Amino acid sequence: MSWYGPPNVVATQYAQPTTGQTVAAASGVSALFLDPAGTLLALTVELPANPVDGQVFMMGSSRIITTLTITGTIVGTLTTLALGGFARFCYSASASKWFRVG
Repeated sequence: MSWYGPPNVVATQYAQPTTGQTVAAASGVSALFLDPAGTLLALTVELPANPVDGQVFMMGSSRIITTLTITGTIVGTLTTLALGGFARFCYSASASKWFRVG
């Protein structure tokens, strides 16, 4: 008997944004990797459209993002990301909101 289940594979998206850009996470994406060339003064991230109940969305950045705007109805949103910073959100269909869970 194996204690290991199948690998947990998620749909990912990679972006190298510049200051002032908007990065739209594609529908169904669970992980967004932001890898700018340097510190960003401003960035907007659009969460996946048409989320389903229990959908998880994670994002992380390899650099500092000074002013971060995340679109959507979010409980516990972020306004900045530190070097190597990340966040995890889970969508509640009954509340019609994303909740920050990490």
